[in-house]
Amino acid sequence: ELKAVVGGEWKMKVGPQEMTGGWRMEETKHFYFFSNLRPDLHAFFKNEIELFYNQIASIMQYKEGDPLWNNKCPVYYISKRSQFATFTSRIDKSAGAYNSGGYFMHEGRECHIVIPLYDMYPDNFQKREATNTLYHEGTHAFLQLCGNDVTINSWLHEGTAQFVEFFKDPQNNSGRNNNVALLRDRIRSGDLMTWEEGKMRPMGGGDLEGYAFAWSRVQFIYSCFPKDYLPKIIRE
Repeated sequence: ELKAVVGGEWKMKVGPQEMTGGWRMEETKHFYFFSNLRPDLHAFFKNEIELFYNQIASIMQYKEGDPLWNNKCPVYYISKRSQFATFTSRIDKSAGAYNSGGYFMHEGRECHIVIPLYDMYPDNFQKREATNTLYHEGTHAFLQLCGNDVTINSWLHEGTAQFVEFFKDPQNNSGRNNNVALLRDRIRSGDLMTWEEGKMRPMGGGDLEGYAFAWSRVQFIYSCFPKDYLPKIIRE
C-alpha cells in the first residue's frame, strides 16, 4: 500500500550507472524501519534510530527486557515533502500533520513515527533536521509506550522530548539556543511562568514560551537531582 499510495522511487548515480529503487523495510533491534530514501541516507538513519534508542534508554534507565512498546516500533522515513503530505492524508488520515516536521501517531500502545526529509535542502541539513525530529518524536513514542499506565502532563511530555532532542549536541542546536534566549529575556523582565501555570503548557506548536519553560524544568531536574529522579517522575 505504501508504494501504491506514496510512490517515491529514488535514483542514484553509481559511476556510469544509475540505480533506482522504492520502499523497503528492515528490522533493527528495536524498530521496523521503513523508508524510500537513497541507499546512503537509508543506511544513515537505520543506524541513527538505534543510537536514539541507546540514548533515551540510558537517560530513562531502561534495561533490555523492561516493558516498553509492543513488539517493535515502526518508523517511516519519507524522501519528499510532497510524499509526506500524501502519507498524512491517505495513510494516517491526519491531513493537518503535513505542516509538521514529523510526528508520532498512537492508538493506546500501538504507535508509529513518521519523518519526512526536506528534499529542497542539502543533505547535511536534511540529516540534521530529520535526526532532531527522530529524537523528539521518538521520545514521545517512548513515553507513550513505556509500559506504565501513567498520565504524563503536557510540560513533562514536551519538555522531555526537547531535552532528549537537545541532549546529543546541546551547543549546536538552534532550538535549544532559542529556548535559552527566550528564558533569558523572561528572567531579565521578571516575567516568569509559575510551575502551576505551566502544568499544561505548551498548548500547541506555536506556544514557544510553553516549550521553553517545559524544557527548562526537565533540564533542571536532570542537572540538579540524581539521574534516577527524572525516570521516577515519568514512571510514577
